[in-house]
Amino acid sequence: MGLTAADLKTLSQDFLDVAQALLDYRALHGISDPTERDNFNSAFNQIVVTADNLENQAVTEAIAGISTSVQSLSVGVRSAAAAVKTITDVTRVISIGTAAVGLGTAILNPTPAGVISALSNLVQAIHPEAVGTHTGEIGPD
Repeated sequence: MGLTAADLKTLSQDFLDVAQALLDYRALHGISDPTERDNFNSAFNQIVVTADNLENQAVTEAIAGISTSVQSLSVGVRSAAAAVKTITDVTRVISIGTAAVGLGTAILNPTPAGVISALSNLVQAIHPEAVGTHTGEIGPD
């Protein structure tokens, strides 16, 4: 059952929704029996821990996905540096710089779709003439 980082993130939120439902229940219905209150609190705490574990696993999966494509990321960033050295149009240089910042931000706050999108934006800033013809391969010209 191969769950993606996005699946794990969604499940984490679903478990947090259950935790919120438990809190809402407790606010509406007092639990006077000490044993029931302890059991209720235990269930609540376990759900929150499960949500945290799913969130941690989602981040781990996202980072693993990113680390497998570090070479592509590195080639993209090096291509940006090389392009800036040869381009005289300041608007394109600014676009490349902005796209590079977007990629860096995506890497620091990883989601696979975010990093892929940011890398695509960088490639498009470097090679605007290739917009729409990009095949997903990133490499030197």
